Amino acid sequence: MAQANNKLGLVATLLGLAAIIYVIQTPPEPSAKKLPETFKQDQASMAAQATTSSSDAIPLSSGPSIGGEFKLTDQDGNPFTDKQLLGKYSLIFFGFTNCPDMCPTALTTLTSALGSLNESTRSNIVPVFITVDPKRDTAPVIKSYLANFDGKFIGLTGDHDAIKKAASSYKVYYESANPEDTDYNVNHSGYIYFMSPDGKYIRHFSFDDEPVEIASEINSVISKSPLEEPSTALPVPSSSAVPAVGETAAPVVIPPASSAPQADTANP
Repeated sequence: MAQANNKLGLVATLLGLAAIIYVIQTPPEPSAKKLPETFKQDQASMAAQATTSSSDAIPLSSGPSIGGEFKLTDQDGNPFTDKQLLGKYSLIFFGFTNCPDMCPTALTTLTSALGSLNESTRSNIVPVFITVDPKRDTAPVIKSYLANFDGKFIGLTGDHDAIKKAASSYKVYYESANPEDTDYNVNHSGYIYFMSPDGKYIRHFSFDDEPVEIASEINSVISKSPLEEPSTALPVPSSSAVPAVGETAAPVVIPPASSAPQADTANP
């Protein structure tokens, strides 16, 4: 009897030690205290919308207002504003070129999704990469980085205030970790924003969504609101599109607001 009690006591002791070791070694749950309250509220609203189908999505007026004006610089060093995206659908992602996983995953996903679309649909979509690390991501750095992905990508950078304003309008969270280090990381949200030809938010995707799902949703939206005259959109910036000395750039025609296709859900 005494021997049995000794065995039970030993088992209890070992279990207690195991519990203590587990508590010590198990990391605490990530804290969300550092996230701005408005950001957390916006993400909750967006998450609720993402769980619905396109046909019965939550009216955008009840969710966050996403998108807005920005004045940045493209990968060729030319000024670029939000107005230059009007007339076509756009897929916008905020990240940085030194990102170890989320950003290359998102851009690879978009490259695959866009590559699966037919040429007519593909020509009506502009993929956009906006850096959240303007200190290191200069125009040449972004241009070199985007050479690894879809050839139609527009890469944008700018000064700190310009990037902050653009990120704020798209409800993007970002924060440099240990910025005093040369190889610092930047924590940031990972949504891909699908915007309409008149600059309105349609929906968002996660950076790790399947390309086939993104392509399917794009086809569904564009089939319901096709562009009548895709050629009226402002051209995608490219070094080859800059007029030679002595040449005059052709005038750009912007369609009236009344003719712009509307998203299936209400505007914010």
